[in-house]
Amino acid sequence: MFRKLIISVWGFCLLNLKAMRENNIENKLIDFIEKNIENLRYPEQEAFNYICHENVKYINLKYMMVPMWIRPDISNHEINPQYYSLYSEEDILSAFLHPVQIHYASWLKPWNSFQCDHFADWIEALSRTIFLQEYLSNLQNIQQKKLYQSIKNYNKNRINYFRYRLFAKLCSGKKQERYLNKSLELEHEIQLVKSLKD
Repeated sequence: MFRKLIISVWGFCLLNLKAMRENNIENKLIDFIEKNIENLRYPEQEAFNYICHENVKYINLKYMMVPMWIRPDISNHEINPQYYSLYSEEDILSAFLHPVQIHYASWLKPWNSFQCDHFADWIEALSRTIFLQEYLSNLQNIQQKKLYQSIKNYNKNRINYFRYRLFAKLCSGKKQERYLNKSLELEHEIQLVKSLKD
């Protein structure tokens, strides 16, 4: 198994293709994925992290801000501690408040949830397009289906939420990150149903 590294999100990156060709990076990436496919959750991203980690220059976090990993209302050290080895707390908060590009890395996205971070920004951008009316007419059906699923799964979600929080405390590395992310996703659904009960 490959060693643990700082995880970089590769959704926004610049690649030196000449250097990649000179160093046979494409074949190294393919070879790494073939040998480790059973242990990879995001094969291309993890391959780049492993093969290229010594040659990565990190850009400002605002160009690839992941809201579920960066939350101003809870301890980010708990959600994604590797960011704190690359960025200061001030840089992370600045990226959250003033993102250039947002990567919604879960089912929770502004076009399907009002609880999503930066929902207002998304709606404002949508309002400047010809698609706003279509979105609003479809929104009611989408929200009703999601709400029905959230209510139907409320008790199961509560149990899984506590289970994932417990597993996150018992695990480390990628498994810990995975359980924390799952618990955050369920937390939004649970809060939605609780607000309806009140």
